[in-house]
Amino acid sequence: MGGKENVLIVTSSFPRWEGDSHAHMVLGLAQSLAAKGAGVTVLAPHFPGAKFRERLGEVEVRRFPYFFPFSAQVLCGDEGVVPKVQARPWLGLLLPFLAASELAHLALFLARNRVRSVFALWLIPQGLAACLLKPFFRFRLVSYAIDGDSLPQNSHLLKLLRGAVLKYSDATIAVSPPVAEELRAAYPGQAGKISAVPFGIDTSRFRSGKAGMGKSILFIGRLIEWKGAHHLIECLPEVLAAEPGARLRIVGSGPMEPELRRIAKERGVEGSVEFMGRVPHGNLHRIIQESAVLAHPATEKGGKETLGVALLEAMACGLPVVGAKSGAIPYVLESGKAGILVEPEQPGELAKAIIRVLGDGKLRNELSRRARARAEQFSWGRMGGKFEKALLPAGG
Repeated sequence: MGGKENVLIVTSSFPRWEGDSHAHMVLGLAQSLAAKGAGVTVLAPHFPGAKFRERLGEVEVRRFPYFFPFSAQVLCGDEGVVPKVQARPWLGLLLPFLAASELAHLALFLARNRVRSVFALWLIPQGLAACLLKPFFRFRLVSYAIDGDSLPQNSHLLKLLRGAVLKYSDATIAVSPPVAEELRAAYPGQAGKISAVPFGIDTSRFRSGKAGMGKSILFIGRLIEWKGAHHLIECLPEVLAAEPGARLRIVGSGPMEPELRRIAKERGVEGSVEFMGRVPHGNLHRIIQESAVLAHPATEKGGKETLGVALLEAMACGLPVVGAKSGAIPYVLESGKAGILVEPEQPGELAKAIIRVLGDGKLRNELSRRARARAEQFSWGRMGGKFEKALLPAGG
């Protein structure tokens, strides 16, 4: 690392290779900071087939090993750590090795390099590892809360550890205002250090095209219960009765795919549902621009939407959105101004909203205009500047 203001991002979620769609927003964050003149290094777990060290544009990437043989290092990547462990509990045996190796490699990096700020994504374990090392090295620690970090949950130990991370961090950033509010309520003693800065989106790639045309309904997300794709398939017969040419395209993968295929077959709509699997992030904008409406029927069973980057990317393309009143979705849709909100877990209400969008060109055009205007507020040009101020404050 040279003479720039150096930032180290330590995370368990990062693209495994160039073009990987997993955690692309973390790479976008690193690149936005580098574009503003910071020297940025990312420290992340290794994954089979990934390089241990590489440069992605102006960002230095270092991936640390945490288990041998390397082919067994599958805890991170794809769906993320928590969903993987929930689906395959034996993977939890790798967690102590991941945490120990991350702590050791973080200490080694700090000993060998001058770092002004460490950005820990997420509170546990990255924020905790950085807190343990803070007495031995001089750096500004900013922790980032997302994906349930804000919730105390049932573990008293986890709540205590999260509280310690918040206390010893110089600042904590939440991924959205709703998550920030939950954090402040759970840890009122640290409320003054908590702010909200969402991930940004690439509005130069995700921009208006032919989105909103045709009859294609789009779903983007992991195929897990709280994302709600099953409710979308359940409502499809009613949609098809009103719009026979409609077709549902599901982008994403996850443990619920076999059940979703079964539901589609039981409802007699398997011919109108296309499972597209994981799509490279560089191709996602084309699929969005070929669609008529994005449906985001997330629930709060086992998790909830803390921001919705794919939702924002679709909106940036001018795609009308139907979303559930769940998690941060109302925040993204400005309480229904930038999209249609429906009650969660109500397939009938979801169907009626989709039918409205597909059948009313004037409504589609208005929703498209409002969606683009809202998404523009989340461009990396804007969000990157906010992250820069938090990580590299003037005179700090």
